[in-house]
Amino acid sequence: MEYELKSKQEIGFAIRRARERRGYSQSQLALAIGYTHPGADAYIRKFESGRSYPPYERIRAIHEILGIDYDELIP
Repeated sequence: MEYELKSKQEIGFAIRRARERRGYSQSQLALAIGYTHPGADAYIRKFESGRSYPPYERIRAIHEILGIDYDELIP
């Protein structure tokens, strides 16, 4: 069985869908996963738009807070 890597867009869509379903704003999610720097909403936006993969240290927090399966978060 061949495994296809998830695209940045697929991972971003999964994050956005789960974030909206849970009622978090982008800034709220950034703070919840431990990102406390200015521009917290832009930090999440770059993942949701497919410009970047979330760093591995944030994947676990996103998984726990939003209830997304690891399979949807790891390329």
